[in-house]
Amino acid sequence: MKKNIVTQSIIIFTSLLLLSCNNSKHASAEDLKDSLKTKIKKELSTFFIDFENVKNTSKVYPNGFLYAFSDQSATPKGTSTINELKKNSFNYDNSLVLIPMHEKGKGVFNSDGFLRISGKITTVFPYGFAGCGISFTPDRQGLDISKFKGLKFWARGNGVNFVVRLESPLITDYAFHGCEFFADNDWEEFVIPFEDFRQPFWKTKQVNIKDILKSVSSIQWQSYNRPMDKYFLCLDNIELFK
Repeated sequence: MKKNIVTQSIIIFTSLLLLSCNNSKHASAEDLKDSLKTKIKKELSTFFIDFENVKNTSKVYPNGFLYAFSDQSATPKGTSTINELKKNSFNYDNSLVLIPMHEKGKGVFNSDGFLRISGKITTVFPYGFAGCGISFTPDRQGLDISKFKGLKFWARGNGVNFVVRLESPLITDYAFHGCEFFADNDWEEFVIPFEDFRQPFWKTKQVNIKDILKSVSSIQWQSYNRPMDKYFLCLDNIELFK
């Protein structure tokens, strides 16, 4: 298998839009209030998503949700876009709703379900970006995934680098541990040990990856190149491996 993993470089991530939740069924307050009342496990025992059964919702196993973000929440406000956003719909934490695609035979191994983001990346905000993520819990609290050795996923894209990152409440400057990968038009599997995840050089605080793995709130995929008139990234069969 071709490996396209390179060292993490400068990636800027800003706060998600702080907007009110609506009453849609896409991981809204109504959908998730029972989950919040119940104590959520602090340790993740298994994690695999192939999107085949995730239809018309951003909710995913076990208690989390899919979300998207872009530089339109940055200062100065950017103009990068994500075409697949669910308009006027927000997750419980006010993040932008993203739901999987279902197109016959377009996923890995001719499956139907997969996750996709596409659009353009501009430099109105100098470090223009767009991305998507999978939160493990409704309130984005950190979970212990230290029993896992790494992350597997299938991806295809427009022939450019992207970056996958581990969001953690232990990081306060957005310098999340991450790893770059190159995605072209054909589906390819990426197997990335957590020991290959690095913080960017502009970090203000060094945090050991072993500590991060004890408190991970979500996995994020984000654009790297800028500007881009057109980009796309498709993801499938996302798994934490032991």
